[in-house]
Amino acid sequence: MPTLYITEPGSTLRRSGGSLKVTQDIDPDGKGPKPRKRKELIEVEPHRLEMIGFVGRGTTLSGHALDLCLESGIHIAWFSRSGRYRARLIPELPRAGELRLGQYQLALDEELKLEFSRTIIAAKLENNMGVLKTWR
Repeated sequence: MPTLYITEPGSTLRRSGGSLKVTQDIDPDGKGPKPRKRKELIEVEPHRLEMIGFVGRGTTLSGHALDLCLESGIHIAWFSRSGRYRARLIPELPRAGELRLGQYQLALDEELKLEFSRTIIAAKLENNMGVLKTWR
């Protein structure tokens, strides 16, 4: 289960177009609330995640990010700073079931399975040739 854990105090999960971005507000001069700058920690596409874990009280998410997570079937969990489970939000239709069903259907269809295997092998060979060409 691909999981993103957000642990940095002051971090916020935000929506950035079709992606999720974790930012952290920083105080460059250390003198107070303004001027603050936003530092980007990571950006990830929703299809790469099944769960996001927020660790500690200093981590949060925006409403737009929450909407994207729910639309994408991403579970959200909150943990205390020591790692104790606090709560979980599970979207209506977890996508893991649909993914497994598609995998089983692929495994049962001999023609589709062969086509899929050929595509993977061709991509691996192409990538290996690219690596070999750079070693000259």
